[in-house]
Amino acid sequence: MRAHTSTPSHAAAIAAYASRVHAAAGGGHHVVSPLGAWLLLALVAPLAGGDDRHELEAALGCDADDARRAAGELLDAEHPSVTAALAVWAHAHDLGATLQAWRDAMPSHAECGPMPSQTEADAWASRHTNGRIDRFRTLDADAVVVLASALATDVRWQDEYGAASSDELGAPWNERVECVLLNHVAGRRAVARTQAAGLVGFHEQRTTDGLHVISVIAPADAAPADAIAAAYELATRLGRGDDEAFVSLFDLPLDGHAWRISEQEVELEKPRPPAEHGTVWLPAWEATSNDLDLMRAGTGFDAAVRTLLLNLPTAPAYRASAAQSARARYDVRGFWAAAVTDMSAVRCAMPRRPEERHRVIDRRIELRFARPFAVVAFASHDAGPRAWRGVPAFGAWVTEPCEPDVEPGVREWLRHERSSSRE
Repeated sequence: MRAHTSTPSHAAAIAAYASRVHAAAGGGHHVVSPLGAWLLLALVAPLAGGDDRHELEAALGCDADDARRAAGELLDAEHPSVTAALAVWAHAHDLGATLQAWRDAMPSHAECGPMPSQTEADAWASRHTNGRIDRFRTLDADAVVVLASALATDVRWQDEYGAASSDELGAPWNERVECVLLNHVAGRRAVARTQAAGLVGFHEQRTTDGLHVISVIAPADAAPADAIAAAYELATRLGRGDDEAFVSLFDLPLDGHAWRISEQEVELEKPRPPAEHGTVWLPAWEATSNDLDLMRAGTGFDAAVRTLLLNLPTAPAYRASAAQSARARYDVRGFWAAAVTDMSAVRCAMPRRPEERHRVIDRRIELRFARPFAVVAFASHDAGPRAWRGVPAFGAWVTEPCEPDVEPGVREWLRHERSSSRE
């Protein structure tokens, strides 16, 4: 057993909070940034009182002042592979003394200024997400205060994937794509035991800049929420250097819910302990989640926006909203992801005429691509600023594979091999 590395307590709190954001996204293919949302709650929480403060602290997983301190440390520290930006835009004369003092105490790198135009807000989002998100959620002309975070990463794997025919992955996803990703792993780092979903198969990829990305496949009958929870549970343990969850291949039956184990007798000149090796196949994937409504119950944003509203001047009336947009891609050479999260208070000086709405009946087809899995990208426990160690920045629920970015010659060869094997 390896000695555990000291990890900030807020890393576990953010991992626990992640389930709330994933629940708001639903059970379909999606990507979110629990960190991007958690940061905004942490910055608002010290303003709250009474039931709203209790609700925020329950969502944050810690005391409001401790969360605010942790958010400041994360935003002021520079992680080698995750960039983080913060903006507080407001009409200063509308804020009042309390919110003006709150804005003045923002972390040092926060952009605090007047309300931008839509073009300026779009440029801010694009600039702080490496161009991955090129628009900011539509700014209301009557917005009084907007609090926003932006996160981005674009990293290379230490050990790039090989490519394989999708027939190696198995049905039915092999009918969706021609190529999948291939990697060889140490057998003991392939199966883990979790509280949320029992035994899970997992694959951890390390990057060149202190970010780890873990893919976790739970039993077929596990609910998506349990599979996602298992991924964050395992990411938290790996984030603090804890390998006690790993299960030896010798302690498993030969057939599992996502794996098969074989035995091979080897003759050696010198004795050595039994070895454990493995091969992993998984699909490339890309996901986009636009304007995810964070005002849904459980995320904590209902309490956060009430807090903002209660600290604004009493007249005129206000309303509030919160949302997140995120994108990510997992491929042969690396992983990129970006997210913009915002919450805003908007003046309602006079009743608005309800917009005309038309009913439309949509139809939705459920295509069952075997074995969706969860993905979590988290900061290394042994690299980068201490405030970031073990912190989960992005998470995804993957139900849709995509073609990896491989050389045309490799793709043609795999296509030929695939065709030959089916003849």
